[in-house]
Amino acid sequence: MSTSSTLTLAEHYLNINQPARALDLLSQPENAHLNSPHFWFLHGEALFKLDQFEAARASILKGLALAPDDPLLLFVLCNCEDKAGSLAAAENAILAAIRQQPHDPHLICRYAKLVAQTNQMDKAHKLVAMAAQIDPNHRSVRHLQISLAYVTENVAQTIAKCQDALTLFPEDPYILYILGHSYAERGKPGHAANFLRRAAQINPLNHAFTTSARRYAPVDRWWLTPVWPFRRVLTHMDQLIFPVIILMVILWASGQYNGALSVCMGWLVILYYTAFMNWIMRHRRKK
Repeated sequence: MSTSSTLTLAEHYLNINQPARALDLLSQPENAHLNSPHFWFLHGEALFKLDQFEAARASILKGLALAPDDPLLLFVLCNCEDKAGSLAAAENAILAAIRQQPHDPHLICRYAKLVAQTNQMDKAHKLVAMAAQIDPNHRSVRHLQISLAYVTENVAQTIAKCQDALTLFPEDPYILYILGHSYAERGKPGHAANFLRRAAQINPLNHAFTTSARRYAPVDRWWLTPVWPFRRVLTHMDQLIFPVIILMVILWASGQYNGALSVCMGWLVILYYTAFMNWIMRHRRKK
C-alpha cells in the first residue's frame, strides 16, 4: 500500500470512529518510514481517541518537530494538554494554531471552550459569536452554542438550540447527548432515553454517551408497573425492592397479612413522595 493510501485509509478509520483500526494500520512495520507531520497527526489523534493521552502527546510532539506551525498538530496538542490539566499550555497551543488560521471557526470554538472551562463566560460568548460570523452552521459553532446554552440558559432554550442543530446534523451524537440530558432535566425520562440511546449507538466508544444511555434506559420490571410514571426516580431506588419483597413474603407466610400489605403500601408511598419532591426541585430549577 502506498504512503498516501495508508494515510487516507487511517484517516477514514478515524472519521468513522474506529481509532483502534487506524492505530493498527499506522503501527505496522512496513509503515515505519512514514515520518511526516500528517502521519504523526493521525497517529496522535488515534491514540487520543483511545484515551492514551500521554502517548498521543508524544506523537504530536514528534510531528511538531517536523512542522512547528501545523494547526492540526497544535489542535491535538491543545486537547492533550487540556486532558493533562495544563490549561496554560493548552491555551498556548490553540492560540498558535489560530495565528496560522485566524478565520477557522473550529479553532476559535476550541479556544472558546477552553475559556469557558475557566468560567470566563462573557469571553466564551464573544468568541463563539466571532466564529458564527465566519460560518453560523459550522458543526463546532453549533456544538459550542448548545454547550453554553446548557450551562447558562434555561432548559427550553437548550432544547430549542439542539432541535435546530439536528436539522443540520441529524446523527450528531453530541447534540443528541445534550438534548437527552435536557429532557431529563425537564422531567421527561422517556424522551431522554431515546436520544441518549441514539447517541450511544452512533458513538459506542464514548464512555459518557454509553453511561448516560444505561442510566436512563427504560425500566422494564414487573414490580415497577404501579409506579411507571416515575421511572427516573426508580432507577436509583429499585435495589430496595428485594428486601421489601423478602419482608412481605415473611410476613405473609407467618399470617400477618395486614403487615405485608402495610409494607407494600409504605414502599409505594415513599416512592411517590420521592418522585413528587424530585418534580418540585426540577420545576424550581427551570425558573
